[in-house]
Amino acid sequence: MDKNILYPAISILVVILVAAGIYIAAGALGGNTPHEGGGGTAINASDLYFRSIEKPIGVGDYTYSYRESYENGYWMDVAISKKGDLQYVHKNDPAYERSAYFGPNSTIVCIKHLGDEVCSSLNSTSRFNGYAGELKAMLYSDDDLRQVSEMNRKLYSYGGLVFEGTTEKTVNGHNCTELKYRIDYSGLTVAQLNDMGLSLNSPLVLRSKQYNYSMCVDPQAYDMYEKKIEFVDMGQYRTISSETGGISWGTGMNVQAPTQLSSEDGLYSLYANVKQEADQYTACLGQNNSDRCIAETAVSWSDPVLCEETQAERDFCFLNAGLGANDPSVCGNVSASIKDTCYIEFANKMKNLSFCGRILNATMKQQCLAINMTGTGECGRDSDCIRAGCSSQLCVPASQGNISTTCEYLPGYACLTQTTCGCVQGQCSWRQTPEYLNCLNQTIG
Repeated sequence: MDKNILYPAISILVVILVAAGIYIAAGALGGNTPHEGGGGTAINASDLYFRSIEKPIGVGDYTYSYRESYENGYWMDVAISKKGDLQYVHKNDPAYERSAYFGPNSTIVCIKHLGDEVCSSLNSTSRFNGYAGELKAMLYSDDDLRQVSEMNRKLYSYGGLVFEGTTEKTVNGHNCTELKYRIDYSGLTVAQLNDMGLSLNSPLVLRSKQYNYSMCVDPQAYDMYEKKIEFVDMGQYRTISSETGGISWGTGMNVQAPTQLSSEDGLYSLYANVKQEADQYTACLGQNNSDRCIAETAVSWSDPVLCEETQAERDFCFLNAGLGANDPSVCGNVSASIKDTCYIEFANKMKNLSFCGRILNATMKQQCLAINMTGTGECGRDSDCIRAGCSSQLCVPASQGNISTTCEYLPGYACLTQTTCGCVQGQCSWRQTPEYLNCLNQTIG
């Protein structure tokens, strides 16, 4: 079976998955260890680093959260925790959320998308065991941390890491010392590489000549608040940044493993739908028209949450994805120039006059009330709808005939030439085309 089906974490492009692998592997193999490269601060920087990576050893319960960002705009929020016998991992990106609960005798994986959440307990033959293992590897382990420290010290002693300087800075209100260093495997012997479990043909060695790092560590508490890696991967520039959201040593998160569980088929059913949207979203990243691509993906899946990742197409995205999701709260996310239009659309679609009351423009409010008091009825095709009103500014069912309105002419009416009146999801409505929304923004805004 396709590996992408086995692991429900398809949320970034293949090249980013590769980059993330290098990021993790380089850290595990000593990518953060400063090497003495001059100045009197090198030893202090090295000591600061080792104190930082060894800080979690033996702490027991803990909570740690961070955001990881990539050069193409992809990001993910991660929270990990241990409290007593329960370990917890939560990952959230623009496409969907996933969580895993690891108890003494059970592993539960959950997927959440919009208002749907499905959780399932895994058995020894589960299709999701591989991904659950990847999530569990993100948790702190005393044995793993000791191994990381040992590997770092080896690389440090071989001179494969060069410390380049320190800078005092502030990250999210925390004062920290930024350590800058680089990894260069080209100077290591075959024996030294083998001692670290590598070879001349290892992907980590082949993919890039040099990895440049920075990390910012609290010089008193030894907590890391920021980390960044930059490298050239097969001729393409890559960067991955991690910024700490919160750290609590000795205190775990107050989470409980869910008790309302579905079959694995139920979990897979939600995943199969989510994966299609996630794949479309990630395919948009890095494209010249990525903003438009993301907006169209959000609209096609009726997912206004994804509209948060858009900029120029933000109004088009929120309005149309919101209408598809029957979510009038999106009107709070559109620009002021089309907010009234947004309320008219929802009043028309949901037959709810309360939305008319939120409209600021008096004439548009009157139009909204006139349409919804008579009712737009249903339509099955565009020919069931006609333009009506003194300025042909309304889109109503043909069965209603022409509706009389006041003959005030508003600048926004000129924008109706950029759209069409037709049957939209069973209702007569103006289609919210990008040209129409841009015209409104320029004319009214």
